[in-house]
Amino acid sequence: MSEKRNIMALLQQVAEGLAHAHDAGVIHRDVKPANVLIDRTDCALLVDFGLVRDLDASEQLTATGEVLGTLSYMSPEQARDAQSVDHRTDIYAAGVLYHFTDNFRVGITVERQNWSDLESKLRTDTIKDQADVRLKDITVPRVGFEWAVRDNVIPTAGAAYQESPLESIRTKDVNYLDSDKFIVGVGTSLLIQNPPILAYPVRLDFGYQFQKLEDRDFELTSDRAPANPYETLTAGGEVHVFSGSLTLKF
Repeated sequence: MSEKRNIMALLQQVAEGLAHAHDAGVIHRDVKPANVLIDRTDCALLVDFGLVRDLDASEQLTATGEVLGTLSYMSPEQARDAQSVDHRTDIYAAGVLYHFTDNFRVGITVERQNWSDLESKLRTDTIKDQADVRLKDITVPRVGFEWAVRDNVIPTAGAAYQESPLESIRTKDVNYLDSDKFIVGVGTSLLIQNPPILAYPVRLDFGYQFQKLEDRDFELTSDRAPANPYETLTAGGEVHVFSGSLTLKF
């Protein structure tokens, strides 16, 4: 049996298990690859019913509006309110499970940057001591996708939102400018298995990134100016980045 046909057979077993649970009035609410085990006979076992919801129960342990489950496989209605969902949320997750298994991957990260910790370290530095730069902690969410169209062609895409850690709109003489930005990127990887002359595969990578900088006003100052701020400047705009690489093995 081919790999794809084997995956389809396993997913059919997952669907049959969900149908049996739904007939019994049980909603799983956390269908994902980590909760599908394969035994020695290639049978799929749906496990971890820790977030299960009993449709027939008169009382629910989940509070209204509470988010439970795994974000990458969660239906929109479950993200809004885990208590109000029915069997359709499991069907949605099973569909996502199919797409993710079929050469598709997604990654979601949330990065915490503690810029305020730098203020004490820079207390005697010109930037902090004289320019009085004020920084704040920020959280940067990112999401990325990868889809293996073929064994040798892999498109990728991603998006992120990065808030500026700079709180100051005036930094004496330094005139430090920074804006919140929305970032989107796309790319592709091409693997040439049998290139001419070379004995090893060659990999080509191409990428494009777009950054949208939100408009933000800053006050410019200078010791040489007759009065400060001598000008108010709006920082913003767009950034386009193109990149490419060639990977060789000798």
